[in-house]
Amino acid sequence: MHWPPWTAHLNGRFIVHYKMTSCWILKTWHTAGTFLDACGQELQKERSISANFALTTSFQLANRQGLEPKEAALADLRDVWFSASPAKADHPKGTVPVYAIAIIGEHAGRLGSSVDPAELPPSMVAEAMRLLVDAAKGAGIPSSRIFGVIGPKALCVPFADAWAVTYGFRPKPVIDFAIAHVTRATLRPSSRALPENVILGLCTLTDLDVAAEMCERATHPMDEPVPPPLDAVAARAHAEKLIEGKHLYGAWVDGALRTLVSITRETPLVRAVSKVYTAPEARGQGLAEHLVRYAIAR
Repeated sequence: MHWPPWTAHLNGRFIVHYKMTSCWILKTWHTAGTFLDACGQELQKERSISANFALTTSFQLANRQGLEPKEAALADLRDVWFSASPAKADHPKGTVPVYAIAIIGEHAGRLGSSVDPAELPPSMVAEAMRLLVDAAKGAGIPSSRIFGVIGPKALCVPFADAWAVTYGFRPKPVIDFAIAHVTRATLRPSSRALPENVILGLCTLTDLDVAAEMCERATHPMDEPVPPPLDAVAARAHAEKLIEGKHLYGAWVDGALRTLVSITRETPLVRAVSKVYTAPEARGQGLAEHLVRYAIAR
């Protein structure tokens, strides 16, 4: 059957959009389990889980709740996943790119793609992001729901632009940080010297009061509450656990704790930076840069 350009054929959970000679398939899921069953493997073919923000929180949610397709009724009705892919291979490698966004709880929108979006024509990426926004609009997602969007710059910017055109509100692209993989051999020294009045090291329980306050603030640095914002009690328990596990590093300026970096060891040979925070009055000195390098080189 042939559908005219810009029409949509609905078939269950599938929406097929046609424009000129280009055909896109949009899909919607309402549980982490169904989304991962359908897109998880494809999104990880060429890119790791850590390079796909649409996957990271989805896996955490599925593991925590044990969601399976048959348990869709247990899902939070606010949670929804959308994907878009061309109906034919338009990638130089002959693959069909898959783009996805996860809208989970109170988190910012989390974008992902099966191939590096920087390798794709910007017009194709922009079209995919526009279709994801159209899908969200069609599903009744309110404009305020996407206050920010996380992912590679090549996805975040066109998505934010498309959201602004559709909703009249531009979400904040949270692209000020990125997943990076380094080894001891490739970790370069800092570009600037550490000030003489700064000491780097592991935090101890004597630092708990200040560290707890900084951990609480660190959940709000870019309007992206992931993990969910901590209250004072939860922040103290969190900081204490990190300190006791020797996962919390600090930078002291004239004896005062001003920067925190938390490190989690995923394997005996891999460490991941999970939190970085510098007190506002101490920013601009390169403290976080020095402390991150110090912590991951231990």
